[in-house]
Amino acid sequence: MVLIILFLLSSALLFLNAGPYTTAGLLLSICYLPGLCLIALGKRGNLLFEDLILSFPCSIGVSGILTVGMLFLGININYVSIIIHTLVGIAVLLCVILKNKKKISAAVMLNKQELIFCLFALMMILLLSIPFFIGPNRGPIASHAFHHSSFVSQILNGIFPPENPGLGGTSIGYYWGFHAFIAGLASQTDFHHLQIVFTLNAVSLFFVFCIAYSFARAFGLSEKYCYIMPLAIIGLMRFDAGFFVVYKMISGDLISIEKLVAQYEYLLPNDVMNAWMGGMSWLDTRLFYLNKLYNISAMPLAINLCFSYLLLLLLFIKKNLAGQKIYLICLGIIIAACILNYPPLAIFPLLHNPVWA
Repeated sequence: MVLIILFLLSSALLFLNAGPYTTAGLLLSICYLPGLCLIALGKRGNLLFEDLILSFPCSIGVSGILTVGMLFLGININYVSIIIHTLVGIAVLLCVILKNKKKISAAVMLNKQELIFCLFALMMILLLSIPFFIGPNRGPIASHAFHHSSFVSQILNGIFPPENPGLGGTSIGYYWGFHAFIAGLASQTDFHHLQIVFTLNAVSLFFVFCIAYSFARAFGLSEKYCYIMPLAIIGLMRFDAGFFVVYKMISGDLISIEKLVAQYEYLLPNDVMNAWMGGMSWLDTRLFYLNKLYNISAMPLAINLCFSYLLLLLLFIKKNLAGQKIYLICLGIIIAACILNYPPLAIFPLLHNPVWA
């Protein structure tokens, strides 16, 4: 029933063809439903909280591979998202048929604590997205944003594989699987592809929060510590950064957004971060996850894929899922997605997995 509702919702949003509604429909149809259908078809039993989390990275892998494959076959980028959405519809129909025949169980099982945490994570993502949405200069928020934009623009204009943006007609020694995926999304919406990249990164961060929550629960931490775990993860090497901001906010030393807007002609996310982190010892903003969130690149998505990979390994150990082949398939898809979208971070699962196995 959930699959049907989500597919009909994504179809309705796509049919509206109006700005953010179309983008929301595309993200649901391309970046979530393929993985959810795959897990529903392959799993024995109901869909749990972890299955809903893994649906996102699996969808990125499935849709990314399909996008690049169709582009190599010569299919126009404008039709890629439509074809994937059609394939998702077929998968949903197959799930309904098999469920009626009692061959699969696609019911979603969520408890009250998981729903409350999802609302908490959503509010945190909206709060962390404020620096991107405020101010008149929202597009070029990274020094190399236009570098990535040029690749997506080339693909949107029929140049595939993309060429060296500084020397047209020559090959480029840089990964472009992520840019092909973004081009597939951007071709069906009025949003600029840089805005789509940030939106996808924000969704990636939401699921990183959920992964952190699952890790905390798996190790038996109390519910309140499960809410602290995501702050430690997004802090990475500076786990104290989140607590530092909370302390400044409670003490009244945290500068308000209104004052920052008055101080800067063009307020950028880094300006907000530097102002909020002012006074922190041994401050090196390169160590912050949030800088990667505001940066136009595939790294936040790749970080999500790496954490999803670790979550799957944890599920293999804690819940003994090795007997269900669908999770092994998901593991391969997630690793492939990391290779396709951000090869530098794919080194981690590629080197770690043989040792773990």
